[in-house]
Amino acid sequence: EVLRCLARILAGEVRERDLPARLSGDEFVVVFPRSDPLVAQQVCERVCTGIAAFDWHSIVPGLAVSVSVGVGEAQAGDTADSLLHRGDMRMYAQKQRKSRHEWTDGG
Repeated sequence: EVLRCLARILAGEVRERDLPARLSGDEFVVVFPRSDPLVAQQVCERVCTGIAAFDWHSIVPGLAVSVSVGVGEAQAGDTADSLLHRGDMRMYAQKQRKSRHEWTDGG
């Protein structure tokens, strides 16, 4: 049910020309054709806001869902794997920043 809700939120927040898809497990990817990285980041921020605002307790009391995002811009010579890897590295960097922030804030 969580994955279905995430997919609905994702589909509702991306633009018509963007392509959201489930990559595997709990990983999703969005292709932003011919988009500026800043625009892609703004769309991702809307997705994050939508996920944070969703009433996850309606699925299971006490359920909390979080998201980490990494935006990777295609470069000349990229393969699908190299582009996904770049996005993954940025997502892991964001997770580390969030983790450090939560630890320093006591949360």
